Amino acid sequence: MEPEHDDRAAETAEEAAGPEAYSREEEEQLAARLQELGYIE
Repeated sequence: MEPEHDDRAAETAEEAAGPEAYSREEEEQLAARLQELGYIE
C-alpha cells in the first residue's frame, strides 16, 4: 500500500533550491560581471 499524499512534503522550487539560491538582483550582478570578464556573451 502506498501512503496517502502529504501536501506538506511538497516543496516549492525556491525551498528546494535552498540557501544557495541567488536573488534576481544578485544574479543580474553576477551575469554582468561574467560578461565583463568574457565568460559569457
